[in-house]
Amino acid sequence: MTDARIELIYFSGCPGLEPARAVLREALAQHGLPPIWREWDRNAAEAPERVRAYGSPTILVDGRDVSQVDNEAVCCRVYAGEDGMRPAPAIAAVVEALRGSVERHESTNQTTRSFDMSDTNLAITGMKCGGCVSAVKTALEAVPGVASADVSLETNSAVVHGEAPLPSLIEAVEKAGYKAAQA
Repeated sequence: MTDARIELIYFSGCPGLEPARAVLREALAQHGLPPIWREWDRNAAEAPERVRAYGSPTILVDGRDVSQVDNEAVCCRVYAGEDGMRPAPAIAAVVEALRGSVERHESTNQTTRSFDMSDTNLAITGMKCGGCVSAVKTALEAVPGVASADVSLETNSAVVHGEAPLPSLIEAVEKAGYKAAQA
């Protein structure tokens, strides 16, 4: 397990969004990781200012662009590949970024959540939008013992970091109006 913070930045209607999601799913699978990442619509009111400087789509691992190119264009991005231009980064670039993240965390000998706490994977049903994701995340993070929660609308799932009992997590999600089960 890596402590990598994975983010996908896009804007609504971007033709590269689905190819970027596919690249992330494949790269995470190659790394043996669940398909969980944070998505930011760079034009949404709740998007942090730091993501508004990126083009669409951009994949960040630990805050670093996997393409290793400084790109602060606020337009559609294309990526150079051996077979020409593509709408998303190469899978190999994401795999390499994940590998680098693991190495950074190991080399600095950080004591981080994957070493201190367990992760609980949940399948969530009933989410339909970013507001739903926010409601589930807020509900999970309010449970005693939860350090953080990563919730994905794309995969209808959540990874909860901490030491909270499963029944408490499921109850919190259900009180928020959704269904949850251990994945």
